Amino acid sequence: MRTKTWIAPPRRALPWFRLGLAGSLVAFCAWQGLGVDCRGTLPDARTLLTLLALVGVQGITAIGALGASLLACVRRDWRRARCEAVVAVLMLLVVPVGVLAMAGTTPCGECQEDGC
Repeated sequence: MRTKTWIAPPRRALPWFRLGLAGSLVAFCAWQGLGVDCRGTLPDARTLLTLLALVGVQGITAIGALGASLLACVRRDWRRARCEAVVAVLMLLVVPVGVLAMAGTTPCGECQEDGC
């Protein structure tokens, strides 16, 4: 006889997973900001790729959340629609937060003041 294991339905778990993904991306941007080389005038490829990945992932996630919100509205599931709309807005707000986290952790301001 097989026993069934209970798994949380993805319908309820998915929005909170996306918020966790957003938090990890902001943390990654802050970590990448620590390794920025301040001697060059242009940002290096690693920094640009990190910013593009942040904007791309968060943009796709926000569009997906808006689509899920519209789908929930069609199904008249107002609680789910509200949850997805909040997640979509938070996903869009993560992009400037990630950029600020990267800019805030760069050692460039200290390096210029100390005359590195």
